[in-house]
Amino acid sequence: MDKIKERLYVLGAAPILLNVLLELCEESGGFTNFQILGNLPEPVSLKGYQPLPEWAVQFKDKGTYEHDLFGKSSCCLGVVGAYSKPLVYEYFRAMGFDRENYVNLIHPTAYISRSVKLENGLQLESNSTIAARTQVGFGVNIKRQASIGHHVRIGDYVTVNPGVTICGEVDLGDQSIIGPGVTILCGKKIGANSVIGAGSVVTKDIPEGVIAYGNPCKVIRDNIQS
Repeated sequence: MDKIKERLYVLGAAPILLNVLLELCEESGGFTNFQILGNLPEPVSLKGYQPLPEWAVQFKDKGTYEHDLFGKSSCCLGVVGAYSKPLVYEYFRAMGFDRENYVNLIHPTAYISRSVKLENGLQLESNSTIAARTQVGFGVNIKRQASIGHHVRIGDYVTVNPGVTICGEVDLGDQSIIGPGVTILCGKKIGANSVIGAGSVVTKDIPEGVIAYGNPCKVIRDNIQS
């Protein structure tokens, strides 16, 4: 089916980032027809969102949509938080949106080596690169101008923010968050559910479930949200 005519279901919504997502959908896959499905009982504020004239966008709040026909439909996550993404995924999985329904949204200015292995649900923004033999898990967000080195493993639901540099053979655990401008040196491991603060330089492994930042990056406290 022509993607320009095909409806893309956006699951959940972060309105302040909605233009970023829908523009990526159009630029990467030609999608212009969107149905945005809320997972909350009341509508969210759309402050910061400005639709483009060529888009057809419908908003559906929790309890106002039928899900009998969702099983074969294309979709993407509308939330970017590493803790929000699995919650929204599980909510809509019960309605028929499984992992094979999720499209990869890859900006045309991004570069991906031919030997990279991608799971579904990737959102890769402009001027980012992923080098050879890297593995990218499900539901990953890689923001603009991020550089991912060779033989990196990126777990499920990871968020890599703008301007990050990840050297070779790094391991990013599930639901980890890498802040803007972070540099992670070769061979280092970031544990699951850990947050690396903006501008940090990671020179040693970071354990699971912590918040760490600095140059060199140090553990500051437990990540209670995890």
